[in-house]
Amino acid sequence: MDAWVDCTDTDIIESVSGSQVVEIGVCEAVAAASEILTVLSGYRAHPGGIGTQEYNAAAWVNRLTPAYRPVTDIVLVEAVAEDCATATDVTDQWCLYAGDIRRARTATNTMNPVFCNFCSQAHSRLRVQYVFGSTIGAVGRRAVLALSRQLWLSDHPEAGECILPERVVSMSREGLSYSFIDPMNFLDQGRTGIPTVDTFLMFVNPTKSKVPSAVYIPEAPPGVMR
Repeated sequence: MDAWVDCTDTDIIESVSGSQVVEIGVCEAVAAASEILTVLSGYRAHPGGIGTQEYNAAAWVNRLTPAYRPVTDIVLVEAVAEDCATATDVTDQWCLYAGDIRRARTATNTMNPVFCNFCSQAHSRLRVQYVFGSTIGAVGRRAVLALSRQLWLSDHPEAGECILPERVVSMSREGLSYSFIDPMNFLDQGRTGIPTVDTFLMFVNPTKSKVPSAVYIPEAPPGVMR
């Protein structure tokens, strides 16, 4: 997954490090913030790119639901053989419809079904590569820059105070000093502890889901992202 913003842009560098000439650690902070927000948004917010998913679906599956949307183009659809070593190109048998990858009306069932060891039913193994567009808006851009800034400050404390919650808390009582780990319950709730970022997450992912919501039918289960 690519970063949400261009870490070589001078405006981005200044937003993260506070100076257009201080580039050390900026790209690393932007990459980490982008990955964190992609997951916490339930994959609803992400840059454009190319995704690959594998499906173990019913032998005559008619619809495949991609994890990243919007899908703009189908690059390749392959029927994977039982030995997982060979694959047949069946791209021409699929088309885009309402954000899903659906079997074309003129398609013929040329896939060899594989019998599942668990349910003894016939399945088809499909590998799909597709192009998807960006869903990052102005608010998402502000959120990733805010989180990148704090991640950068955590590694460069001399440049300013980081507002990220601390993991280790030190206490002193009756002459005894000790440290303990802060459980950071807000992470379990799908939040970062940074108001600007959490406002964005509440907007794009109010249910705190880990994956995009979709309706699946038994013959077309969700694919595994590769």
